[in-house]
Amino acid sequence: MGKLRRVALVLSGLAVILIALVAIPFPNRVAEYYGLTLGTPSSFNEFRAVFIGFWSGQGTTMRVAARSTDVPLLGNLCALLILAAS
Repeated sequence: MGKLRRVALVLSGLAVILIALVAIPFPNRVAEYYGLTLGTPSSFNEFRAVFIGFWSGQGTTMRVAARSTDVPLLGNLCALLILAAS
């Protein structure tokens, strides 16, 4: 796996994990940045599931993919996750 690909996976993973960590103490600010409102307990729970749960898992997967040079498919799947989120 190329060095540029590894760097891209690490940086993308760190960015996603950082957003998830910021969403823990400041959920309303992060939701507002993305154009979401957290008016009900249900919307707050869904926000936590996506922005904290899924994104921290996605970031961790990206960091693992950067270290696993023998499994390039994992990095390809991470690229698809980024594409699907945009």
